Amino acid sequence: MKKSNRKIRTVEIDGKTYFGYELDKNVYGERKRLYADTKEELEQKIQQAENERFKSLMCYLPQEPKLQDYANLYFRNAIGVVSSAELKSEILLMKSTVYGSGIDRNITELTADDVEKFYSTLTAKYQSDDIARLHEILKKVFEVAVRAGAETFEFDEVHLPKYDKNEEQSAKYLLSEQEMKLLLNNCLTNPKYGRNIWTVVLSLYTGIYFADILKIRHSDIHIDDREIISKGNAVPMSEECAVWL
Repeated sequence: MKKSNRKIRTVEIDGKTYFGYELDKNVYGERKRLYADTKEELEQKIQQAENERFKSLMCYLPQEPKLQDYANLYFRNAIGVVSSAELKSEILLMKSTVYGSGIDRNITELTADDVEKFYSTLTAKYQSDDIARLHEILKKVFEVAVRAGAETFEFDEVHLPKYDKNEEQSAKYLLSEQEMKLLLNNCLTNPKYGRNIWTVVLSLYTGIYFADILKIRHSDIHIDDREIISKGNAVPMSEECAVWL
């Protein structure tokens, strides 16, 4: 489970110095502050508060030991600990990969080999960065499951798939050719995209994230070589993309 990056601070109240700490928000969006005379005493209070926080979430303990249900328990526990944007991104990634997949079953029956084989099936559609991010999410889900009493294998036994550095790692199209053309035409003709049209269309053509596209410089685009340099890696571009650019 991801821990808060907040730090213990010293505060003065009525001329006396105390150690203070601001807890993460609970599921209702409420935040509580803890104070103590010593750092050691405050650390004990923090640990006790975190234990109570987790116990309060036990009412959401899955009735069935399915991976998706423990993932939902983790997401509830992560409210206030991770940003809402990051949490939404994690949920979306889990929905598009894990939910309904071969490993979305009884978490106590899963093995490291099951998860590694699942990762291998994703390599045809997802980049190594996406699978690594999914790996970190699943690791936290398993940590929550263990804390909730589930008996699972040691998740550290799971290894990420190895990518050939020379192998193309651009995102593969998940849409049909006709669907892709309709989507691109909509982007090009819909005025709501405005100045962002370049970002949207380039992302559709290459699979590069919006945030990474905004960092691309003119010198990173090599139309003759049919590639774009993003985050130090060469991302291949199709003939259609080269013509559009």
